[in-house]
Amino acid sequence: MNDIWIRRVLSGEELSRQEIQEACCMLLDEKGAPEMKAGFLRGLHRRGETPSEIASFAEVLLEQSINPVPAALRHSGVLLDVCGTGGDGLGLFNVSTAVMFVAAACGALVVKIGNRGFTSRSGGADVLEALGVNISMPIERVPIVLESTGCVFLFAATYYPAFQAVAAVRHLLSRENIPTVFNLLGPLLNPVRPNYQLVGVCDPLLMESYAYILGLLGRKAAWVVCGNVESSDKVMDEVSIAGQTTVCTLQQDGRKRIFQISPRYFGIAAARLSDLLGGDAGENARILLNILKGSDCGPRRNMVLANAAAALCACKIATNLLHGVELASEAINSGEAFLRLQKLIKFSY
Repeated sequence: MNDIWIRRVLSGEELSRQEIQEACCMLLDEKGAPEMKAGFLRGLHRRGETPSEIASFAEVLLEQSINPVPAALRHSGVLLDVCGTGGDGLGLFNVSTAVMFVAAACGALVVKIGNRGFTSRSGGADVLEALGVNISMPIERVPIVLESTGCVFLFAATYYPAFQAVAAVRHLLSRENIPTVFNLLGPLLNPVRPNYQLVGVCDPLLMESYAYILGLLGRKAAWVVCGNVESSDKVMDEVSIAGQTTVCTLQQDGRKRIFQISPRYFGIAAARLSDLLGGDAGENARILLNILKGSDCGPRRNMVLANAAAALCACKIATNLLHGVELASEAINSGEAFLRLQKLIKFSY
């Protein structure tokens, strides 16, 4: 690859599947020039990644992954992923990581893929590590852990070791407040290819395309959400309880539906953005423990309940959002959600 491709991206031209395959080779080459990688990713972000390009990136990279879950287990129940693209820059606590344990306690088999933070102070891998989870468990242990706990975390670096070749460039661009296509790809690269998914995005223009891509990747149903913050132009890659949330659902017949929801749909009080902020991995670990143990019954718990309800609706365990909140509340109140975390810590070693 050469800088002609960067100029093509900057001029607004869409890259073909073959060109993206070559771009992936360049980006994941340990000997590749960081300046070229950064130039390409910076240009792609500024121009805007097209749905076709995102789908091609996902397909190319998934072809190189290993599926750690046997087919029999994949078809034995509701296999769910809950994650966001990151990149909203709001500094929220690790909402989807907390949701993982709540949804598992409600009967889903949750296979969550994640990474360390690039555009945040604490990614899913960081906070789970701070909680005592072995995020680098051997691949062969994944089915055992999933059957024993109902949830498992797949550290992206384990399943895509070549991503290390672009880590430094991603950190560099994050200091420029530039999320890369890898943020958009993260939720699409679960090697297990779960049949249901809740995905948060921070660009509402991507929602319908993202749902379409999830369908191409084999999801039976999915919710793609983008929340906003009341009286501001800020958006979050979560269901928001600080404003409205736009939802694009992928239904089992392939149809898509777009609608809006607000905190009243969950029967919970609206919150301020400041009520939902997190910190580094250690602080976020404390926040998650307080929620899962039931000692935090404030806005952060409500944020987890809302997102868990959306996840349970996406995978058809809940019939509606109020039902989802009821199930999620019981999962926390009964201690089942916290028990899932304890089991994950135990069985991950």
